[in-house]
Amino acid sequence: MFIKLAAILILPIALFVIFVALLKQRYRQAGKQLLVIPMSKFRRFMLIGLSTVLIILGFYIQNPLISGGSMGLASSYLIDLFCPEEMRENGIITYGYLIRWSLIHSYEWKSSEELLLKFKRRNWWCKKWKIWVPQAKRVQVDQILRSKLV
Repeated sequence: MFIKLAAILILPIALFVIFVALLKQRYRQAGKQLLVIPMSKFRRFMLIGLSTVLIILGFYIQNPLISGGSMGLASSYLIDLFCPEEMRENGIITYGYLIRWSLIHSYEWKSSEELLLKFKRRNWWCKKWKIWVPQAKRVQVDQILRSKLV
């Protein structure tokens, strides 16, 4: 019983502390904030729903490792709720990660709200990155991208 309680409580807290420390470091490296890209209602609803399901599963699963992992994943989804995508002096922060301007080769608008970033280095795990941008912010995002990707 104690092991399950420790796994449920300690693992998510440890993941949360590590993630917040890394996030603070990325925000310092990213420089001054230029623009915040608000999260869509669908994405917000999805993250709240997924984290709720994972928290409930974490309490009912008997295996402490799976239970702790479920709670840790839920905490990462909840952190993502409070970390909107931002355009900053040195890059774009998305999902808590900093994508430096120097890594971005080009961009294109796939639809009125879907921005596709293409990277200079073609890694097998990430050649492109999609960001959802509300139409109201599209002009500002386009101006920043044109000025930074010269």
